[in-house]
Amino acid sequence: MRGGEMGHNEATVFGRYSIASRQVIFVARLEASRVGNPFIDTEHVLLGILRVAPEMFAQPLSDPWVREYATRWHTPTTKISTSVDLPISADTNAVFDKAMSLADVYQCDLVRTEHLLVALATVPESHSAAILKEAGVFLDQLEATVSG
Repeated sequence: MRGGEMGHNEATVFGRYSIASRQVIFVARLEASRVGNPFIDTEHVLLGILRVAPEMFAQPLSDPWVREYATRWHTPTTKISTSVDLPISADTNAVFDKAMSLADVYQCDLVRTEHLLVALATVPESHSAAILKEAGVFLDQLEATVSG
């Protein structure tokens, strides 16, 4: 999946992902398409988590707030058809790799939404890390969601 597109290898790549985590990725794809972004980036994954598992967050980290913040990196343009495969950014790929590693560390058979959330904060130059920092959500707090 490195630098590749989501498509024919999804079942293999996301085979260890929980149903909720797969839903997060599906929503991330829709979010990228909705704003006309030519690739799936970390802020789209964060929006996916907000939609699929909103109970993991408190204000100010809300769907509208993250959407507004995400426009700092990408000005919405024409929607991209959902039938078109979108590449995954290098940061998003790093998040997926880290989420898999976290699942291994915590001896989980499946990559859960908590693993994706923590992984989003571990890619320091990513859009999602900036959004989480701006919202006052830090890695140690997120790690508690996995270990606690």
